Amino acid sequence: MRREKINGVTCLVLLLLGLAAGTYAIAAVTPRYELLSHTNGDIKVLDRATNLEWTQKVESQFGFGWKDALVFCKELELFEQSDWRLPNVTELASLIDEKQPSDKAPINPYYFPDFDDSRFYWTSTTMPDVDNPDNAYAVYFNGSADEYSRGGIFVEPKGTGMGNILCVRDVD
Repeated sequence: MRREKINGVTCLVLLLLGLAAGTYAIAAVTPRYELLSHTNGDIKVLDRATNLEWTQKVESQFGFGWKDALVFCKELELFEQSDWRLPNVTELASLIDEKQPSDKAPINPYYFPDFDDSRFYWTSTTMPDVDNPDNAYAVYFNGSADEYSRGGIFVEPKGTGMGNILCVRDVD
């Protein structure tokens, strides 16, 4: 299956749908992020603008299929918390930081220092197209000027795509 880049209008619609559903909002908060560490050495990132906590460690190994990504986040226990999940497309896209240099991944390297931009990142959002039910949205945080552009939202096949994972949870 050929990868399809989502155009700007579709991205705007996805963000507006997230806002309308009350699932996505970015507030102007300074500083936006805070690193939280656990006595066992685990680190998570609090995003004050979206009221979400992110795993700092990128799960990549050799890439995950979409179903494995869902299961990995659901079964994750970090900071003695077990309510982690795979982010939806608007949540993951909220991490895109276009202020980063053009040759670097568009994500804050201080808070996500080991970020792997060689592969896309899965979201839990599936393609709402009845003709393509086996596709899910993915975000590319590619720092190079190639066909996948910085911070692009794409459609990936659930069955054959191999992506990275950042898990997320809502702040209590």
